Amino acid sequence: MGQSISDCNCSCDRGRHDADRRLDPEAVAFARARMQMEVQSLAQATHASGARDAPVVGVALNETALGTLRPESRSQTGVTTPNSPAIATGPAVSPAVPSRTPQSLKAPKKKRTLILQLSSSNDAEGRADADAHARAARVKLLHDEAVVNGRRVMVMASGGADASGGADLSRGFNPTSRPHWSYVSDLLVQAGIPEVSLRPGLPAQHMVHEALMCREHVEELGAAGVGVDDVVVVTSDFNAARARHLFGVVFSEEAGLGVPMKVVQVPSSFSPEEREKRLDEEAKEITAMRQVPKEPWLSFLKARGLETLNRSSRFME
Repeated sequence: MGQSISDCNCSCDRGRHDADRRLDPEAVAFARARMQMEVQSLAQATHASGARDAPVVGVALNETALGTLRPESRSQTGVTTPNSPAIATGPAVSPAVPSRTPQSLKAPKKKRTLILQLSSSNDAEGRADADAHARAARVKLLHDEAVVNGRRVMVMASGGADASGGADLSRGFNPTSRPHWSYVSDLLVQAGIPEVSLRPGLPAQHMVHEALMCREHVEELGAAGVGVDDVVVVTSDFNAARARHLFGVVFSEEAGLGVPMKVVQVPSSFSPEEREKRLDEEAKEITAMRQVPKEPWLSFLKARGLETLNRSSRFME
């Protein structure tokens, strides 16, 4: 049975015992300040993690709530104060606060988008053509749109170096020993892409290389714990159909990935007559690629049993 006030043998007066039955104002102020500090810390952590739209969290303390936060304590007589929130009379004890942010307050994981600009051409001085400039401008718009929508963005360019080391000037897309993607990366930075968003490019010699190398890169990122949620391919209008087919096959569920992919086409710099000529050439190339595939496309299809999918027109519709 607890000791009554009249039985107390200590030197304190009755008023002190009455105070023990109430909340100590200093303890209340301490607990309130402590909780506000924890809330501010939580809000800062949530904001830093990307949840800028998270609601502002406030804390209101009353005597009942405070009693549930502080451990039960004893008065100077060693007796627990009955029927009231227990307040320690010794050194103040911090309220118990979870050490981790509640799951409901954590910012959702941001999705990651990979934007790939396909190769065009550059001259012997490394000057990229008009199509490369137009594609870079579109990549910048796509990058900014994805960032506004809360996505992480990686940007890559494509295009290798002249396999002959710059000696064969008849090679159309890059008669230099420096990779075409490096020239395009310079364009992307000039267009406003942050360098932190750029990744080393793909040393591809043609579009089949671009599709296969891009898939390999996405797989390597996934193995490293950096998942890619969707792929955006930027190219010119005259070869967009071929890009849709190739990238559609390599990122399809049948191919073992199932990564959403889309091709964004940019108007080419060709004259109407030249554009029509290029479209005719592309149509013939697509037909040959689907009906009589060559290496390295053929080996990729056979290894995964994708010959039937390659013959279909699913991704060109």
